[in-house]
Amino acid sequence: RMHLDDRGMIAPGKIADFALLESLKDMQPVMVFKKGCCVYEKGALEKGQADMQAEIQEQRSLSVGDFPEHFYHSVQCREAEKEDFQIKAEDPSAAFAEVNVIKISDFGTATTPVKKRLSIKNGNICWKEAGLSLAVVYERYGKNGNVAKALVEGTFKEPGAAATTWSHDSHNLLVMGNNEEDMELAQKRVRELQGGYVVYAGGKLAAQAPLPIGGILSDQPVSVLGKQLGQVRKAMEDLGYDNNNVIMSMSTLCLPVSPRLKLTDFGLLEVKSQEKVPLIQTYFDKNGNVVRRVKASTYAE
Repeated sequence: RMHLDDRGMIAPGKIADFALLESLKDMQPVMVFKKGCCVYEKGALEKGQADMQAEIQEQRSLSVGDFPEHFYHSVQCREAEKEDFQIKAEDPSAAFAEVNVIKISDFGTATTPVKKRLSIKNGNICWKEAGLSLAVVYERYGKNGNVAKALVEGTFKEPGAAATTWSHDSHNLLVMGNNEEDMELAQKRVRELQGGYVVYAGGKLAAQAPLPIGGILSDQPVSVLGKQLGQVRKAMEDLGYDNNNVIMSMSTLCLPVSPRLKLTDFGLLEVKSQEKVPLIQTYFDKNGNVVRRVKASTYAE
């Protein structure tokens, strides 16, 4: 299923992952090899039990202050600007644009690519009028400063926005919503927290779950984090986000190994083919005639 074709047998050119068993009845390994190296030998575990217990105890004694300071400063992207939440039309003569849209379902994390024809006014794509949300991802590690956008169907029905740095697998900063002011506030709040989940509605903070350690971990007890995430979930559902797990649904919009159309900091990606997809596919004039078609290769450049 995962096409890990470089393993599964002992043969030339294959990764030597295998185990030696005492018998086929109880499947107890005597030795385990990973890439040809022994990573487990029966008896060795008991021999090193005391050392392991000491290491576990040391890990349990770690406090928040034991994490390196830079773990708390991992969100390096710039603050959001109002222009980030607009989609400019590249062709000034166009009246309409056909766009590629990520459609989420009400169950699971798989998405469906759909096309929508949207009007253009004052040089901007009118995505809000179509009942869509805008997703914007900010590369947050200071590597390239990329900012990429996608249109999403099936998320918020009420005005608002959510933002997070817990966006698999890159964990870049993702903000999504249908209200520009709330989107800007949400992005800036996550930046201020140095990671986490936030939800804004009507210009006010509706819920937040800080994840300041590397932008993905909480320094609070599980009971506190659980309550915070519950509030985030409810706030997103109150805005009309309909999914069996709204947090995971949003957090996998940037996951380019999960079907089918996802957003990366380099733009939209069709997961199966691993081909880039243009946000705006075709421009039309007011009579519906094609003005310009955008190729994926042009978009990628």
